[in-house]
Amino acid sequence: MTRENSIVLNSGWKILQDVTNMGEALGIMKPGFIDTDVYNLISEWEDLPYLAHLQTLYSDTPYHGRELRWFNHAPWWYRNSFFVEKDASPYAELKFTGADYFCKVWLNGEYLGEHEGYSSPFGFEVGNLLKRGEENLLVCRVHSPGDSEVMPGMEATWKTHRVSHMFKGTYNHTDSFIQRDVNPVGLWSDVYIKYHEAVSFAGAPKITARLSESRTEAAVDFSYTLLNGGGPSDINIAYEIREHETGRTVSRREVSRELPAGETKLCETAVIENPRLWTIWERGDARLYELVITLSLPGGASAAENARFGARDFSLSRSETEMIFSLNGERVFLRAASYFPDIYVSRMNRERYYRDILAAKAAGVNALRVHVHVCRPSFYELCDEMGMMVIQDSDFNWIHPVDAAFTARVVKIYEDMLNDLYNHPSIGCWVVMNEPQRVPQDFVNNAPGPQMVEALKKIDPLRPYIKASCRADDPESRDTHDYTGALDIEGKNYEGYDVSKQLLNTEFGFDAPPLRESFREYPPLLKRMGHFENSLPAIQYYGYRLLKFVMQEFRVNRFAPCSGYVQFLFTDISPLSWYGVYDWHGVPKPGLKAFEESNMPVALFCDLKSPDARLLVVNDLLTPLDNHVLRWSVRDAGGNETKQGSVRLDIGSDCVALAASFPNDLTPGAVYGLKLVLEDESGRIAAKNYYDDLLNHPKKPRRHPDRLSHETGARLFDS
Repeated sequence: MTRENSIVLNSGWKILQDVTNMGEALGIMKPGFIDTDVYNLISEWEDLPYLAHLQTLYSDTPYHGRELRWFNHAPWWYRNSFFVEKDASPYAELKFTGADYFCKVWLNGEYLGEHEGYSSPFGFEVGNLLKRGEENLLVCRVHSPGDSEVMPGMEATWKTHRVSHMFKGTYNHTDSFIQRDVNPVGLWSDVYIKYHEAVSFAGAPKITARLSESRTEAAVDFSYTLLNGGGPSDINIAYEIREHETGRTVSRREVSRELPAGETKLCETAVIENPRLWTIWERGDARLYELVITLSLPGGASAAENARFGARDFSLSRSETEMIFSLNGERVFLRAASYFPDIYVSRMNRERYYRDILAAKAAGVNALRVHVHVCRPSFYELCDEMGMMVIQDSDFNWIHPVDAAFTARVVKIYEDMLNDLYNHPSIGCWVVMNEPQRVPQDFVNNAPGPQMVEALKKIDPLRPYIKASCRADDPESRDTHDYTGALDIEGKNYEGYDVSKQLLNTEFGFDAPPLRESFREYPPLLKRMGHFENSLPAIQYYGYRLLKFVMQEFRVNRFAPCSGYVQFLFTDISPLSWYGVYDWHGVPKPGLKAFEESNMPVALFCDLKSPDARLLVVNDLLTPLDNHVLRWSVRDAGGNETKQGSVRLDIGSDCVALAASFPNDLTPGAVYGLKLVLEDESGRIAAKNYYDDLLNHPKKPRRHPDRLSHETGARLFDS
């Protein structure tokens, strides 16, 4: 398959698993290799349907089961033959956009190099190795070995303290919601050869838009690297910045340069007057710009590169008593959710990301924390366009080696991720490490934490970061994870949830299975869990009430001191893991109702901590709500109205307002429903909430899980 100036190599692949790990020694990468000569050592080549993680292609149960470990037992070899036209350009780059996890590459028997990671693209200049007018052979060795080392002294703890020798958070989360033997492997995204001129771009430009203090001007710094495969030459360079939505040019400049042979890094600055700022969806339009760099080369040839960016600034004020995000000079209360939509990133596409971001916005979410993985590029592009803030984790999760060699590997992969995602205006904060365990190695202060932070500050000194998520004691972190009422082993209910000392909560949530229809798709699991199905409604209801309660506590105490929360997770990571308020199929669970009632930018709450019931309006918007009417109605279990009222209000921006109160003389233990509705002067509903049992809280379900079944891939509800 070809496209303009390129050969797409997404089909035509053959693969085999090198179970004896002798392929390299036997010369399997050489054009003349004959597998029948060593048939007792080498498996047969078989056709690969398309590029994806191999578990999704060759396992009927890619999310659970003991067979999964064999995908990582030995490396995999890929081979593809392709024809190159006689008149093809002498300059060409071979590009990989997804190889999980260690990958070595040969072209026509010549070793090109290797790459570590799963998310960052990589490539090689291959113009001088291509055989024009002939068939060419591309061979890759891909391996993602399993880990078996366990942290000494922690073998019997309730978490799986496995030491991860790969920097790959996507599979190192086996304590509670990913089956132990899940470890994605394979070439999973586009592979292509792109022809170019003697002068070419080494990747996209890096763009930084620095706003003036008044935000009436943006200085746009951009840098890029040119590769000149010929001799010194004179070139003309045109820089143009356009509004992405309208195409209007806001800045343009042309320069001439003498370009030496080899690699040259260039830096420029342009100015945008009265820039249209990028912002989150609830505060206006997510405005974008496009930088286009065009090279005019000798002989009439040309080359071009473009990249999108946004003019905005994020900041984070952090101390022992506060932790506040600001966007374009205005503080932001985060109503966020963690996002990890599929263990296998290859199963994601633009449409699924679009569906999920739309659903998150409809649920009032203004930020998504990408949990210990890196999404496909289309996710970040959509967040840029749709005004969704992103909190981006690295792949550091729990326990890794601390030796210098591993730290150097981690820093290289982390730098690649930072550079890949740098231009996206939606990314408002980096999370350097997730839940670094408190072990003698001290990841936070020894390695690799300090080295990763140093790399981050060098590449991106302007964006905020959290060094070690869940380390409230660390001055570069300060955030908390709190699963009171859910994961705590004492069995406490959620009423004990305390927000008074949480500066920023970056994880809370509840594990609730999906609806019966989705659950029944896995008969072995249903058989294992048996009568659990009868407990499902109570589990789902308790999860809904927990989310609603915790969100209310944070909302009514906003910035006193907490500046936001991140629910875990928005969507299930697999059909057999259930922290999401949407299941893996995209079907909502009862927990979604908590978002609709308590997570919207304007929300209504009833606070019963005082002698009187206090009715509160929370407005996270930067615009006031003038001339609104709050109406409320309390009904008993028989449907009889016992209290009602209304009040006209002018509600300020970015505030919590006490709207009204009524005597809390309701019968203790009785069931009452409370409806709250806020309307503007035209009668349009600005917010609403409903409490189906105002006075009473459900007890934590007795059958809530405390361990993971590695054979079924799911949490057990029968303990």
